[in-house]
Amino acid sequence: MYKFQAALLGRIDDLRLAMRSDRGEVNIIATVLLIVIAVALIVLFREKIGGWINDLIETIDGGVNDVNSKSI
Repeated sequence: MYKFQAALLGRIDDLRLAMRSDRGEVNIIATVLLIVIAVALIVLFREKIGGWINDLIETIDGGVNDVNSKSI
């Protein structure tokens, strides 16, 4: 049991050191910026993405209807 606790405390200390290091901060900032950029692109192109998905679904649905009408 004590070995497990010691290992866990060692991992927690490693995590604290990683969070305090400059690389940890840079990685967090980079991740947040990428998420913000992705959300902004989704908001900007929401209508175009929605239209593309609707066209794709209509194309698939049309193909299914063509196959069903030929087999009957």
